Amino acid sequence: MFKKFVPIIAALAMLCFYSCKKDDKPSGAITGNYKFVSIHAQTQSTAQYNDGTEDVKSVTISDYTSENNTGTVSFNGNTANTTGIGYDVTSTAKSYDYYNNVLSDSSEFPFTVNIPPSNSTATYQIIGQDSIVFSNGALGAQTTVGASASGGRFTIDGNILTLKSNIVQDTTFNLGGLIVTDHEFAAATITLQRQ
Repeated sequence: MFKKFVPIIAALAMLCFYSCKKDDKPSGAITGNYKFVSIHAQTQSTAQYNDGTEDVKSVTISDYTSENNTGTVSFNGNTANTTGIGYDVTSTAKSYDYYNNVLSDSSEFPFTVNIPPSNSTATYQIIGQDSIVFSNGALGAQTTVGASASGGRFTIDGNILTLKSNIVQDTTFNLGGLIVTDHEFAAATITLQRQ
């Protein structure tokens, strides 16, 4: 379950690069070029099924900050253009297995993900003082599991632009005749620095 969740974080990263303009500030406050500094993400994936005799649940969590960050974001009007946005993640995930809601096993495993540099363009709308919504919902950030983030909250502190966003993805699939429900959640913070 965990490995298919990582692309959602990539989608969130792309979303966040699109989402950092604030209408209540002077029009030039966001306009300009920014360097992608990092993404910090806390994730949780919960997969559940009944094997005919027991309720089985697996919960996998991770907490990481990206490395080898590349790329820039250019803001002009209500359009954001990303150029060469990419990063690596090297971290450890923790997994907890339950049978009939009783913990039966736990483990840790390393994982490495490379999000290769990519370019994109998106439009957005500012709502209220610190929220943003994308007019097309997915903004080209659709993942292999179908999740896409559609907004977030942002702050500006000096030359640092920060966006926080949550993604929730619920899926149901057949795994060897077992119907598995999977609930995935990510809380991510994207940091950009004005160039």
